[in-house]
Amino acid sequence: MLNEKHVVGIKQVTRALKKNEATKVFIAEDAAQGYTEPIVLLCNEKGVPVEKVPTMQALGEMFKIEVGSSVAAYIKNI
Repeated sequence: MLNEKHVVGIKQVTRALKKNEATKVFIAEDAAQGYTEPIVLLCNEKGVPVEKVPTMQALGEMFKIEVGSSVAAYIKNI
């Protein structure tokens, strides 16, 4: 999983999407919808696949960070 470059957090994922660098986005199902809904809309606009993860804690563990996160994304190796 971590062989791919990635970013974690709303600001970094939003930036990656706007720069067309995100290749796949992960969203925690227990995150506040007010934070994640704009990310989902941007993913739909950019054609980036979205995968739901059960919890913010699980998403943090997926990306080897010590805290939970509402969103994360794989990005292009550029």
